[in-house]
Amino acid sequence: MRWMATLLYVLIVSPAFAGVPAVFDRSIDETLGDLRRVVADVDQRRTAHYHAQLPGSDELHRRSLSAYRALELARGLLADYRAELVRVAGGGAGSDAQPTPPDVPATDAPTLPPGEGFEGETDQPDHVGSGFGADAKAIARWNLVPWPIFDQPIGVGVLAYHMIGIDRVEFSANGGAWVAVDETSLNPHTGVDEYWVQLDPADFEQGDTVEVRAIVYPTTGYPRVLQGEINRNYDGLNTGVHSMVLYAYPDGVERHELFVAVSGDDDNSGTRDEPMRSIGLALRKLRDAGHADYGVVTIIEPGFYELPNYPTGHDPHGPVSVGTSRWLTIRGDDSLDREEIVLGRAERSDARMRLNRSKWQNVSFDFGTIVQIYLDGSRDGQGHAIWFDDVRWFDRHGPVIHRDDAPGRRQQLYPIRAETGHRYVTNSAVEDMLYGFVGLTYARNVTATNISGDSLANTQMIVGASVGGSDGEALEFHSDVLQFFGHYENLVITGVNATGLNAVQSIFLDHHQSSFTDCAFVDLTFENINDQANGGPPWSQLNSRHENVLFKRVALPYQRLVFRDDFEGARQFQADGPGVLFRDCELHPQSHPLRREVEGVRVRQ
Repeated sequence: MRWMATLLYVLIVSPAFAGVPAVFDRSIDETLGDLRRVVADVDQRRTAHYHAQLPGSDELHRRSLSAYRALELARGLLADYRAELVRVAGGGAGSDAQPTPPDVPATDAPTLPPGEGFEGETDQPDHVGSGFGADAKAIARWNLVPWPIFDQPIGVGVLAYHMIGIDRVEFSANGGAWVAVDETSLNPHTGVDEYWVQLDPADFEQGDTVEVRAIVYPTTGYPRVLQGEINRNYDGLNTGVHSMVLYAYPDGVERHELFVAVSGDDDNSGTRDEPMRSIGLALRKLRDAGHADYGVVTIIEPGFYELPNYPTGHDPHGPVSVGTSRWLTIRGDDSLDREEIVLGRAERSDARMRLNRSKWQNVSFDFGTIVQIYLDGSRDGQGHAIWFDDVRWFDRHGPVIHRDDAPGRRQQLYPIRAETGHRYVTNSAVEDMLYGFVGLTYARNVTATNISGDSLANTQMIVGASVGGSDGEALEFHSDVLQFFGHYENLVITGVNATGLNAVQSIFLDHHQSSFTDCAFVDLTFENINDQANGGPPWSQLNSRHENVLFKRVALPYQRLVFRDDFEGARQFQADGPGVLFRDCELHPQSHPLRREVEGVRVRQ
């Protein structure tokens, strides 16, 4: 297989992995375990050399970055491999759940027994322990896109963090017995180390709604209960505190599929032999037949396809019933690569598609023709949802934008309207654009390349992201990798590797009407290439109020991290309650956490 060949090359050839045993007969779990151990070993030696100013620091730094990149490559290849297994196993046409790869044992996770339904809310457990961290609440989110259909066992997991550590996570399905998981392991359905359990569709009736709740217990501090509706409050704050909802189909799902092709005709029946021409009319046909809940539109020929747009006052019914409760899938055929299918607008405009829950797979979106993908919904939380899986976003005009550069032609808004609805991106890439994967609810296993503006700003959960080639000198305003402005709670950002950053702020927790409560930034690596000795400018910045904010294993060696306590009022940096903890971080020597004592800020190695 291509992924294994490349992974073997990484393991054998890369100097970062000298001494790692051959893996011809090793499982994915064992192989990634070797990779993680090597990364940790090289990085530990790099940190020791760095602080002691010993000879060989530069070489160790190079090898450490190589190790991180190799690990990210391996994770990406693993995702590709699992996607291939989905197709080989017959899960292709609109499948919401991935089968477990045959060489990844899923025995590490217990299977949840179902109950008869929860009776009211789950009580908030009592506070645990005392001492440092006892006033901090656990930080946790589900590592899964909600509302999947599963007809085979599926892993459901949580990423959880705390200043002192996590003791265990307990799960329950439909009010059944609570099952405790006290350590992380590789969830083969996501490729991520997490606290997870399995659901077996055979334990449920056909079409059952499955509600999973979780209680996250820290070693000391306040537990967090994940339960309730999936919504947004009026302020646009998405805390990720909700139940995980799935749909069980032990007898399989009868998908209603229509086919679309450049050579098709909208008067055709929509079969593979008689494809339709337009996505919008295919969606309307599914709706009129009552098949929107299980609908699939498959694109079978390369070419450009126009996205539907139903603005206010035009076609008020939309192409699909708002009541759709399952993911409706629009996908490229397995025989095509995502680069061969380009979706956009014939004349540059919004794409307001009025789809309640739409999943897009194996296609590309040209934001050179799209002003913005517009999600409908109210600000009280009942917005539409969109999921991009194995897709590519790009701008045919390239990434750079100036305010006087033909504003009617170039991207200026976030690609997806962020005020309402739910926005998910998995296993996807964005390239050659002003903005990357920004303003999202959730992003996992993504890459952002050649972005001139913000790469991952205001995305509320990030699990595995690679950023490369960002140039902050291309614009008249500054660029960021991780920028957050607004009031954030229960934010989880982990596994970000950003390289080749020129004049780009790595971390910017903003001062504009912002606050940060219960936030975890874990396993982040930044390679800033401009003025490394002085650490900028620009600098990474913490502004506004911070309460229970954890930075763990963050490598920011070439850019200063500064506290903006020179501001006044709400803009001024302040650490309240549990404050801010930097644990096992590698920071530029002139960073404020290393040079100044600030009330509420702790640094621990």
